[in-house]
Amino acid sequence: MSFLIAALALAAATAASVDTDCPAGGDPSIPKVRADWKTPLSPDDIMWAYPPQAAAKRQGGRVVIQCTVDTQGKASECFVISETPPGMGFGEAAVSLRPLMEFKPEIRCGQPTPTTVSIPITFSPPREEKAVSGPMPALTDQLLGRRLALAMRIGDDAETEMMAYGGSLLYRTDKPIPAEQRRAVYDMLQEARPKARQIMVEAAGRALAREMSSADLEAAVGFYEGPVGQSLIRARATFRYQNGNEAQAAGVAIRNLLDTQFCVITGICKDDGPAHGGGNDGGSHGGN
Repeated sequence: MSFLIAALALAAATAASVDTDCPAGGDPSIPKVRADWKTPLSPDDIMWAYPPQAAAKRQGGRVVIQCTVDTQGKASECFVISETPPGMGFGEAAVSLRPLMEFKPEIRCGQPTPTTVSIPITFSPPREEKAVSGPMPALTDQLLGRRLALAMRIGDDAETEMMAYGGSLLYRTDKPIPAEQRRAVYDMLQEARPKARQIMVEAAGRALAREMSSADLEAAVGFYEGPVGQSLIRARATFRYQNGNEAQAAGVAIRNLLDTQFCVITGICKDDGPAHGGGNDGGSHGGN
């Protein structure tokens, strides 16, 4: 069953008047440029977030959400301003699209500035190619799986891994890239980031839908889209990516444990030194 789903583009406007309320160090003679889409939501993005109960009834809807856009163009703190019809899940579906939203930040006095934007999103009802009675459980589960993958921010890892792999291509030593091509490769990597996220989210959504029941999917979506679930996701990201955090220390401890046990079993031990993360006390604990 195909869906005809369209998102109304966020209108961009350039102010002709002089801005007298400038950030520190800004030039008030430079006209304001309002935030605008960098990568608009695609029909497929919106289709995957379509509320399952509305999809089963082939019900369309329209939502306006408001989000904060930071100086990097990332959206956060999204909430529903209006939702038609209410009670069908369109509001929650629209907010769940936040991780996919990319903007050009507002420019005030020549400097990127945080701002709020209102974003209208239209969920067009699916086209009825033939009469179908009853719910569509397979499609419902796919939509729930996609929303759960988005809420869990599974695509974040895909972006990180893609940029790491891209960096290895950019700075390869066997066939160095000419300096004049490096900028083009870097720009290509930046443009590919949302595609990497989408590929991973769609794959995760299919896997989640296959492995979980509809009831479990609904419960998981409700949890991870809620404040406790989002707080958990932020805590996990901090644990995994913050420099010098507990995850790195734990990784060193695990490697030291393996080195120590390998030394006890085989008698082949690494030389102690700074490069091994302070493994000089491993021998005394090898039997644990």
